[in-house]
Amino acid sequence: MNLEPPTDPSRSDLASGKAHLPDHPAAHCPDPEGRSVGTGRVRELKRYEIFSTDCPSSEGRDPDRGPQGKIQLSFCFFLCLKDFDPIPFDVKAELTLKTNFFATRNVCNELLPLMKPHGRVVNISSLQCLRAFENCSEDLQEKFRSETLTEADLVDLMKKFVEDTKNEVHEREGWPNLPYGVSKLGVTVLSRILARHLDEKRKADRILMNACCPGRVKTDMNKEFGTRTVEEGAETPVYLALLPPDATEPQGQLLRDKVVQNW
Repeated sequence: MNLEPPTDPSRSDLASGKAHLPDHPAAHCPDPEGRSVGTGRVRELKRYEIFSTDCPSSEGRDPDRGPQGKIQLSFCFFLCLKDFDPIPFDVKAELTLKTNFFATRNVCNELLPLMKPHGRVVNISSLQCLRAFENCSEDLQEKFRSETLTEADLVDLMKKFVEDTKNEVHEREGWPNLPYGVSKLGVTVLSRILARHLDEKRKADRILMNACCPGRVKTDMNKEFGTRTVEEGAETPVYLALLPPDATEPQGQLLRDKVVQNW
């Protein structure tokens, strides 16, 4: 991935409307100043909505960002095919990874070069990724943990999971029966890889990229069976998006309740 900012952002494919985005609606809604980006869950096929929240500026942030010292963060909510949905397993796996992993990666490819110094990127993941990881074979766990795993390697792993489900050999190949968890494992590892690239190529810009789990939030997506309000679910993503300009961490981590999760 090319993380270098374009010479003239106004002439980029994204700015001109020619950027290739996923089949499902684009997974990001950037802060108008280009500093904060959030990715989110898909709600249902071919339908999405945007959730926006005004957040008070934290100490050290630019007080002129938005009306009355507030910043508007937008999160797009995407298709989420739960692991118990009554559709063929391989179809579920393909759609879930196409949306949750590959669409997120596509948007990161488009937006990261446009990210301004001190930008904050927040990918919405889930602790289900840890459950999926724990149920992977030792060989797969070693690959996902590897600090030398490249973005291309990760893409190949995600493609292999989809192909293995189609060939009905995914369990034999060490994969769990958790398409949603595997997709979020991909998002979490992708965030770590891209954060490492940002440190290597744009370290002076202090751009931080992390993944987080908002918890089980009460929405019509889960028929209000969640345990958290939307405001509570937004707390950790907003915390990460508002990290002060001089912050150097967390970077490339998975957080829940503003706490780094070790795995």
